[in-house]
Amino acid sequence: MRRKSHFKIRILSRSCCFLLLMSLWMGVGFQWNVLGDVAASENPITQDEIQEGLDFCAQYPIRVKYEEQQMMFSEEDCPPFILRDRTLIPIRAVFEHMGATVTYLEDTQEVIVSQPPQEIRMVIGGGIASVDGVDVALDTPPLIIDHNNDGFGSTMVPLRFLSEELGYQVLWNDKERMAHIHERVDIPLLLGFGQSKNILLDPGHGGRDPGAIGTSPQGEEIYESHLNLQIASRLKELLIQAGANVGMTRETDKYLDKYERVAIANEGEIDIFLSIHNNSSDSSWIHGTTTYYYDKMTAQGESLEELYGIQSGEMAEFVQQYLSQILGTKDNGAVSYPQLAVLNKTSMPAIVVEGAYLSNVADFQLISQEEYVENYAYGVALGIINYLNQQQMR
Repeated sequence: MRRKSHFKIRILSRSCCFLLLMSLWMGVGFQWNVLGDVAASENPITQDEIQEGLDFCAQYPIRVKYEEQQMMFSEEDCPPFILRDRTLIPIRAVFEHMGATVTYLEDTQEVIVSQPPQEIRMVIGGGIASVDGVDVALDTPPLIIDHNNDGFGSTMVPLRFLSEELGYQVLWNDKERMAHIHERVDIPLLLGFGQSKNILLDPGHGGRDPGAIGTSPQGEEIYESHLNLQIASRLKELLIQAGANVGMTRETDKYLDKYERVAIANEGEIDIFLSIHNNSSDSSWIHGTTTYYYDKMTAQGESLEELYGIQSGEMAEFVQQYLSQILGTKDNGAVSYPQLAVLNKTSMPAIVVEGAYLSNVADFQLISQEEYVENYAYGVALGIINYLNQQQMR
C-alpha cells in the first residue's frame, strides 16, 4: 500500500535512504511523525534499526514465495526486510497477490485485510490487531516506510502474523533467505514402516526441575518444564493421528532424572526416543533452533540403522529442517552431541530437540505466542513422519 505524503519530509538524517511516516491520532487531527515517536512501547524501534535492516536486506535480499510462485516486487515497493527477527513485507503487493482485499482508511490510519471469513484490522504504529473482532498483541507494529525518498510510503507488516491468522503456513529457509507461504496441510499418514515403530516422547525437566525460566518485560514467567509438556502432549496427538504408536516418559508435572528417562526407554520396546526441550543461555543474543543426535553403535559394532532402519543423524536433520522453517527461527543445524545421557545411554535411535531460547528477547516473544506449541509440535511431527516415510521408500 502506497500513499503520497502531505509534503516531502526531510527532518530525518540526510544520510537516510528512507522516510518512515506514521500518522497518529492526536485528538485534533493527524500529524506526521518520524519513527522516534513510535514510543508507546517500552523498547521503541529506532531509525538505525530500520536502516540497518534495509541495508542488510539490500545486500542479501529476502525472497517471498506463494505456493510455487516467487513474488516479484516493483521498485516503488519497499522490499521485504527483517526488523527484530520479524520479516516485514509490503502488505498490498503480497496479500492482494494471495487473493485478499487490502483497504486503507486514511481518517483512522487503519489497514484492513479481508479474506473471508477472516478480517484483520491494524492501525499504523499500533501494537494491537483486531482479528475477527478479537484483539491480538503485535510484537512489531505496521509501519509506513518511504525507502527511496520519492514521497510515497509502503505499508509494511509482519509476514508471519498476518499469514498465519489468515490460515496460511510460513516456512522460513534461513540459508536461502526465502519465506515460503502456502496453505496449511493436514498431517500426512505414516506408511507401514513408520506405523510399525514405537515412539517415546520425553518432555524435558518437570517437578522440582523447572528447566529454563523466561521472563517477559511485564514480569510474566514461562517455565520450560510446563512448555515442554504442552508441546509433547500435542505432538503425541499429531503422531497418533498419523498412525504412530506413541508413549511419553511423563504426562504430568513430574520429576524424572536423566537415568530414569533412559531406563523407561531401554526397558520398553521403543524404536525412537524423542526428547522435547527449549533452550537458554547466559548470552542473551544466542537464539534459534537446534536438534542434537548421536549415531551410536552397539557393543557388537552394529549400527542402529542396521537394527532399526533409522539413523539418528538423518532423522535429526529432517526434524531440524521442518521445525526451524515452521517456527521461523534461526537454523542452528542438527548437531552430533554424544555427551548427553539420553543420547549415549539409550539403546535406540534418539534425538533431543531444542525449539527456541527463553533467554533471548525475540525467541521469548515467539514462545509467548499462543500458536508456538502448535507450530513446534506440527514441525516435529512433519519431520518424523516424512523421515520415516522416506525410509520405507529406500
